[in-house]
Amino acid sequence: MKVLLTLIALAVAAYAYSDLGARQARTAIAAILGLEPTSVKIKKIIPGYSGQLVEAELAVTFRLNEQAGKWQVAEVRLQDGSWEELELISTAIQNEKIRRTEHRLEVLCKALESYRKEHGYYPRATNITELTDRLTKFLDRLYQNDLWQRPLSYTRTATGYQIASAGPDGKYGTNDDIKVER
Repeated sequence: MKVLLTLIALAVAAYAYSDLGARQARTAIAAILGLEPTSVKIKKIIPGYSGQLVEAELAVTFRLNEQAGKWQVAEVRLQDGSWEELELISTAIQNEKIRRTEHRLEVLCKALESYRKEHGYYPRATNITELTDRLTKFLDRLYQNDLWQRPLSYTRTATGYQIASAGPDGKYGTNDDIKVER
Protein backbone atom coordinates (compact mmCIF):
# COMPACT_ATOMS: atom_id res chain seq x y z
CA MET A 1 0.00 0.00 0.00
CA LYS A 2 1.38 3.41 -0.86
CA VAL A 3 0.91 6.18 1.61
CA LEU A 4 1.24 9.81 0.57
CA LEU A 5 3.11 11.77 3.20
CA THR A 6 4.25 15.33 3.36
CA LEU A 7 7.48 15.56 5.33
CA ILE A 8 9.47 18.58 6.33
CA ALA A 9 12.97 17.66 5.41
CA LEU A 10 14.59 18.45 8.74
CA ALA A 11 16.87 15.49 8.24
CA VAL A 12 18.44 17.27 5.31
CA ALA A 13 19.60 20.32 7.26
CA ALA A 14 23.11 19.65 6.04
CA TYR A 15 21.92 20.68 2.60
CA ALA A 16 20.41 23.99 3.80
CA TYR A 17 22.91 26.06 1.86
CA SER A 18 22.56 24.15 -1.39
CA ASP A 19 19.71 23.05 -3.57
CA LEU A 20 18.03 19.93 -2.29
CA GLY A 21 17.80 17.28 -4.95
CA ALA A 22 15.39 14.37 -5.12
CA ARG A 23 18.19 11.87 -4.46
CA GLN A 24 19.31 13.71 -1.30
CA ALA A 25 15.73 14.00 -0.06
CA ARG A 26 14.98 10.32 -0.81
CA THR A 27 18.14 9.21 1.03
CA ALA A 28 17.45 11.39 4.10
CA ILE A 29 13.80 10.34 4.39
CA ALA A 30 14.62 6.66 3.89
CA ALA A 31 17.37 6.79 6.52
CA ILE A 32 15.21 8.36 9.22
CA LEU A 33 12.44 5.81 8.61
CA GLY A 34 14.74 2.81 8.26
CA LEU A 35 13.77 2.22 4.63
CA GLU A 36 15.67 1.54 1.46
CA PRO A 37 15.86 4.67 -0.72
CA THR A 38 14.11 2.79 -3.54
CA SER A 39 10.93 2.63 -1.40
CA VAL A 40 10.67 6.45 -1.31
CA LYS A 41 9.36 8.35 -4.33
CA ILE A 42 9.84 12.12 -4.25
CA LYS A 43 6.86 13.90 -5.76
CA LYS A 44 7.70 17.53 -5.06
CA ILE A 45 10.33 19.71 -3.32
CA ILE A 46 9.34 23.20 -2.24
CA PRO A 47 12.04 25.58 -0.93
CA GLY A 48 11.07 27.20 2.36
CA TYR A 49 12.25 29.68 4.95
CA SER A 50 13.52 27.17 7.50
CA GLY A 51 14.16 24.11 5.38
CA GLN A 52 12.49 22.51 2.45
CA LEU A 53 9.07 20.91 2.20
CA VAL A 54 9.20 17.49 0.58
CA GLU A 55 6.15 15.60 -0.62
CA ALA A 56 6.94 11.91 -0.88
CA GLU A 57 5.24 8.59 -1.49
CA LEU A 58 6.29 5.58 0.57
CA ALA A 59 5.77 1.89 -0.04
CA VAL A 60 4.50 0.49 3.27
CA THR A 61 2.44 -2.61 4.09
CA PHE A 62 -0.20 -2.66 6.83
CA ARG A 63 -1.75 -5.64 8.61
CA LEU A 64 -5.33 -5.09 9.77
CA ASN A 65 -7.25 -7.20 12.28
CA GLU A 66 -10.98 -7.40 12.75
CA GLN A 67 -12.11 -6.88 16.33
CA ALA A 68 -15.79 -6.73 17.27
CA GLY A 69 -16.75 -6.10 13.66
CA LYS A 70 -14.29 -3.20 13.19
CA TRP A 71 -11.07 -3.32 11.18
CA GLN A 72 -8.06 -1.82 12.95
CA VAL A 73 -4.47 -1.37 11.85
CA ALA A 74 -2.42 -3.72 14.02
CA GLU A 75 1.05 -3.69 12.45
CA VAL A 76 3.09 -1.99 9.79
CA ARG A 77 5.87 -3.59 7.75
CA LEU A 78 8.65 -1.43 6.48
CA GLN A 79 11.18 -2.15 3.75
CA ASP A 80 13.34 -4.43 5.89
CA GLY A 81 10.45 -6.90 6.12
CA SER A 82 10.01 -6.72 9.89
CA TRP A 83 6.56 -6.14 11.32
CA GLU A 84 6.21 -3.39 13.91
CA GLU A 85 3.19 -3.23 16.19
CA LEU A 86 1.37 0.06 15.82
CA GLU A 87 0.80 0.13 19.58
CA LEU A 88 4.57 0.26 20.14
CA ILE A 89 4.99 3.03 17.59
CA SER A 90 2.09 4.96 19.10
CA THR A 91 3.49 4.56 22.62
CA ALA A 92 6.93 5.75 21.50
CA ILE A 93 5.39 8.83 19.88
CA GLN A 94 3.28 9.55 22.97
CA ASN A 95 6.32 9.27 25.26
CA GLU A 96 8.31 11.61 23.04
CA LYS A 97 5.46 14.15 23.06
CA ILE A 98 5.42 14.01 26.87
CA ARG A 99 9.19 14.49 27.02
CA ARG A 100 9.13 17.44 24.64
CA THR A 101 6.18 19.05 26.44
CA GLU A 102 8.11 18.75 29.73
CA HIS A 103 11.03 20.50 28.01
CA ARG A 104 8.74 23.33 26.88
CA LEU A 105 7.48 23.78 30.44
CA GLU A 106 11.06 23.93 31.75
CA VAL A 107 12.00 26.56 29.15
CA LEU A 108 9.02 28.65 30.26
CA CYS A 109 9.98 28.14 33.93
CA LYS A 110 13.48 29.47 33.28
CA ALA A 111 11.99 32.51 31.54
CA LEU A 112 9.61 33.04 34.48
CA GLU A 113 12.53 32.95 36.92
CA SER A 114 14.43 35.48 34.80
CA TYR A 115 11.36 37.73 34.74
CA ARG A 116 11.01 37.45 38.54
CA LYS A 117 14.69 38.33 39.07
CA GLU A 118 14.30 41.44 36.93
CA HIS A 119 10.88 42.61 38.20
CA GLY A 120 10.70 41.11 41.70
CA TYR A 121 7.52 39.13 41.00
CA TYR A 122 6.06 36.63 38.54
CA PRO A 123 4.05 38.12 35.70
CA ARG A 124 0.29 38.52 35.89
CA ALA A 125 -1.38 36.81 32.95
CA THR A 126 -4.78 35.22 32.36
CA ASN A 127 -3.60 32.90 29.58
CA ILE A 128 -0.50 31.54 27.92
CA THR A 129 -0.51 34.19 25.17
CA GLU A 130 -0.42 37.02 27.70
CA LEU A 131 2.32 35.20 29.57
CA THR A 132 4.57 34.66 26.57
CA ASP A 133 4.00 38.29 25.50
CA ARG A 134 5.55 39.31 28.82
CA LEU A 135 8.38 36.77 28.55
CA THR A 136 9.56 37.42 24.97
CA LYS A 137 12.73 39.12 26.24
CA PHE A 138 13.67 35.89 28.06
CA LEU A 139 12.70 33.36 25.38
CA ASP A 140 14.50 32.32 22.20
CA ARG A 141 11.33 30.58 21.07
CA LEU A 142 7.71 31.10 22.08
CA TYR A 143 6.06 27.98 23.41
CA GLN A 144 2.30 28.38 23.81
CA ASN A 145 1.09 24.86 22.99
CA ASP A 146 1.94 21.37 24.10
CA LEU A 147 2.89 18.68 21.57
CA TRP A 148 -0.81 17.84 21.05
CA GLN A 149 -1.27 21.42 19.81
CA ARG A 150 -3.36 22.47 22.82
CA PRO A 151 -2.66 25.69 24.74
CA LEU A 152 -0.60 25.42 27.89
CA SER A 153 -2.05 26.93 31.07
CA TYR A 154 -0.45 29.39 33.47
CA THR A 155 -1.72 30.21 36.95
CA ARG A 156 -0.02 32.63 39.30
CA THR A 157 -0.31 31.57 42.93
CA ALA A 158 0.30 33.45 46.19
CA THR A 159 3.89 32.22 46.35
CA GLY A 160 4.71 31.18 42.80
CA TYR A 161 3.00 29.72 39.77
CA GLN A 162 1.82 26.61 37.99
CA ILE A 163 2.38 26.01 34.31
CA ALA A 164 0.75 22.94 32.79
CA SER A 165 -0.38 20.83 29.86
CA ALA A 166 -3.55 18.73 29.95
CA GLY A 167 -1.40 15.85 28.69
CA PRO A 168 -2.31 13.15 26.19
CA ASP A 169 -6.02 12.97 27.09
CA GLY A 170 -6.51 16.74 26.71
CA LYS A 171 -8.35 17.06 30.04
CA TYR A 172 -7.02 18.98 33.01
CA GLY A 173 -7.29 17.35 36.42
CA THR A 174 -6.46 13.82 35.28
CA ASN A 175 -3.44 11.63 36.02
CA ASP A 176 -1.67 12.38 32.75
CA ASP A 177 -1.44 16.15 33.29
CA ILE A 178 2.09 17.50 32.88
CA LYS A 179 2.78 20.36 35.24
CA VAL A 180 5.40 22.34 37.08
CA GLU A 181 4.63 24.19 40.30
CA ARG A 182 7.05 26.60 41.93
